[in-house]
Amino acid sequence: MAILLDQLHRDSHVWCLTHLPEVDCRRPEASRYTVGVDTQACEQFNDFVNDLTPPAREMTAGRYWVYWSAIFRVKNNWQLRQRGDLRQRYARGYMKQNPDVPRQRAPKTDSL
Repeated sequence: MAILLDQLHRDSHVWCLTHLPEVDCRRPEASRYTVGVDTQACEQFNDFVNDLTPPAREMTAGRYWVYWSAIFRVKNNWQLRQRGDLRQRYARGYMKQNPDVPRQRAPKTDSL
């Protein structure tokens, strides 16, 4: 599992860049994870960790990675359950929009 900083907000993560240089998204070896990826969306996904970050800063590197791996696993499992629930609701006819199909946006019109 690779944990990388969001490219847009990278420079504001001073502590991370100082103490965990391996999370720097500008490292050459990180490009295989970041090319073609909307890292802003990744940053939004990880927003839930804000309250969990301060204790992590006091951990050794090994505990740090175990800590975040466990948290991300719990978060991912929760999201998978949520997606499964949406699919069941759609299959039962309680939803009009298929949760696995992106919504189509109406084209913008210039109305003056």
